[in-house]
Amino acid sequence: MAGGGVTCIVEMKTKNTEILRSYLYKKKVPFEGYQIISCGAGEINAKPEEILFIDDAIKIFKNFFNNYKMSNEVKWK
Repeated sequence: MAGGGVTCIVEMKTKNTEILRSYLYKKKVPFEGYQIISCGAGEINAKPEEILFIDDAIKIFKNFFNNYKMSNEVKWK
């Protein structure tokens, strides 16, 4: 996870070390084009559909840690 407060991005590493980024089928932010997320890892370019609200990220983490199926609202690429 990078960002925080209101918006963020979430990435996941698969068993074969592939890194996937979450995205929403329908973007929630009004931005067009790439946005820069500043975090401890530096600056990350994100498309508008890749920017999640913190509530979306919390749902992802809760589902993961409780071994629940991921929401259909969030996709991975």
